[in-house]
Amino acid sequence: MATREFNFTVGPETSTQPQVGTPSADDDLITRSYADGRYLLGSQSVNKLGDAGYTVTDSDGYDVILVGQSANMTANRTVTLPTAADNDERRIRIGKADATAFTVTVDGEGSEVVGPNGATTRTLSRPDENIHLVCDGTRWHEVGRSLSDYAPIEISRKKNIGDAAYTITDVDGFDFVYSGTTLTAGRTVTLPLAANNDGRKITVKKADSGAFTLTLDGNGSEKIDGLSSLVLPLRYDSVTVECDGSAWHITDRKEYTPWTAYTPTVDQLGSGPTLNMYYMRQGNTLWVRGEITTGTGVGGTEVQIGTPSGVAIVTNASTNSIYAGHVIRVNSGITSVYHLLQTGTDTFFNIGYTTPSGSNASTPIAGTTFIGDSTRFTLISGPIEISEWTDTA
Repeated sequence: MATREFNFTVGPETSTQPQVGTPSADDDLITRSYADGRYLLGSQSVNKLGDAGYTVTDSDGYDVILVGQSANMTANRTVTLPTAADNDERRIRIGKADATAFTVTVDGEGSEVVGPNGATTRTLSRPDENIHLVCDGTRWHEVGRSLSDYAPIEISRKKNIGDAAYTITDVDGFDFVYSGTTLTAGRTVTLPLAANNDGRKITVKKADSGAFTLTLDGNGSEKIDGLSSLVLPLRYDSVTVECDGSAWHITDRKEYTPWTAYTPTVDQLGSGPTLNMYYMRQGNTLWVRGEITTGTGVGGTEVQIGTPSGVAIVTNASTNSIYAGHVIRVNSGITSVYHLLQTGTDTFFNIGYTTPSGSNASTPIAGTTFIGDSTRFTLISGPIEISEWTDTA
């Protein structure tokens, strides 16, 4: 190899700055990274492209490829890397130089790997975004990304699934998958095969505020801490899993909702009732409390007060309703106490007597039996197990 002259440009001096020796005959480029994230760059051969892609060759000698440098891109462009076998120890920086919305795709030769998790392509989408690659003779490795030569950053690889199911792949590179669009049905995110994703960490989050659940499912028969699926029912629920090459393990999970206002579906409480209801949830346990003032024309069949988001109460051994909490009615200065009732698989609560008084205390009572028009009552429950938030073994 011909002798090359190296003119070094050094950023602000730091105590962690590495010592650079005499370049060897194989050094086309010296790129050293300081501990504080700054770069020491030797002389570089730069290919300043405009609105065009480029195929890097074994002999072109380019260390830096800048797309959109001499002219803005008018379409997405691709830079194809040379064969890894012929470029052992070669270092290349590829950058998107313009501020357009078009992207630069860095593509391996054929099916050669160019990034983590077996990825064969990498994408640059932001102005002045760069990717730093080094070849080991069998594949290319992404060793850094930056928004300039002197400001390395970590790129968040996120996926908004919208209103659809999604299967995470070995090569998509996503580490954060979320539902950013209101779901119109329950959706499932499926993990990739554990054997191909050793060390990979993924967070899945239900970010939308809709009533439908987001489920995280193992690949085929694979388990997640012994479970085939995990359910995320409410907004901001999330789970983080990490792979050891043979299985996925839960490393963090958020399933807590503080006291939150909700509007229940009600029946037999008249037209235009005033509803001030709240729920709190910890894992698979629900609490409700609130105050309701009936409307006009209270009905003559059993009163029903809906659970938040229509979730179902867990199945009981008994076919009858059982005690769930207290209801206090205030009417013409007279206070009366009733039971709040729950029945397995229902998505609502009922109201019953505190003592038989000629009726079974666990039998729901009618609106006209319990209360009149424009009458206020309060309710508070104890802990209630709910089935929609139970994972599947």
